[in-house]
Amino acid sequence: MSAAIDVASLGAAAIAAAGSWLARRSAGKATVDSTTITSRLDMEKEAYERARALDTETIERQEREIKELRELREQDRQRDREKDARLQRQEEEIRRLKAQIRALARRFRAEGVIDGARIEDDEPDP
Repeated sequence: MSAAIDVASLGAAAIAAAGSWLARRSAGKATVDSTTITSRLDMEKEAYERARALDTETIERQEREIKELRELREQDRQRDREKDARLQRQEEEIRRLKAQIRALARRFRAEGVIDGARIEDDEPDP
């Protein structure tokens, strides 16, 4: 019986050794798989963070550019308003000077200083 116990013990030991080997192999494979998955997740996370940072920078840059363009547009509008006001003042000054010229021409004709002086547009004074 001792031989049978020895054979049974050897069989149990062989089964235990095979089980241990399979467990190590499975654990090693699980470690590799886990490391691979973790590495991929880390790479994807880094790629996402880089893309997000780039998008954020792009949005901020575009917002700055839009703000600058709006400021330039407002400056252009202000310059246009100033030009319009200056043009209006000059047109008023031209009308005033023309009225003075017509008045002087009529006066000179009336006083006989000039004969038949042509008054531009011969329009009445405003």
